[in-house]
Amino acid sequence: MFLAAAGCGGRRPHVTAAPTLHVDVSDKVGDSRPAPDFPNPPDLARGTVDVVGGSITFTVYFATGTFDPDSTRVTIQLDTDQVQSTGIRTTYGLGIDYVLDLWAPTGRTVILKAAPGAAETGSACNPCYVEVGSVPLTLVADGMRATAALSLIGSADGRLSFRVLAYSMKPGITSSLPTTVSDIMPDATLPAGRVR
Repeated sequence: MFLAAAGCGGRRPHVTAAPTLHVDVSDKVGDSRPAPDFPNPPDLARGTVDVVGGSITFTVYFATGTFDPDSTRVTIQLDTDQVQSTGIRTTYGLGIDYVLDLWAPTGRTVILKAAPGAAETGSACNPCYVEVGSVPLTLVADGMRATAALSLIGSADGRLSFRVLAYSMKPGITSSLPTTVSDIMPDATLPAGRVR
């Protein structure tokens, strides 16, 4: 028996795979600040960020017994260009370009783009954000997860800086971003989390 193998003489096109990135962050348990109506506020414990196939997934976990799906709300501040002087500047090292607003009672993650110039035009908001989309919110054990297309957060490759803020909100409130923070991850005194 005679077997012959023939190969193609042409070259295969070079295909660049989308980046696959992963980062873990953690926060000291027991450092959340109680509020008058919430003596057991959400206490951030750890989080992960995964970039796979053109999407980014944020998973946020709380200390056992501090996550209440009826009142816990999370804001993830994103510095997608990693330039503090652009977007909405913070005192703790970010120039916020986008915000993800995770709130379990709505079952959605709202994606907001920073619009810092709107305050200068007489708009009532300061700082200002404009909604650019939303994605489903998934509850996990002691936490929440959201996956969004990188295009929704203005990122080509998923490399960004971020900070996670946790709040307690009274059920039934569905608008406006919260203002009283119970916990921050990484803490405001530490460098922001980075996906690289």
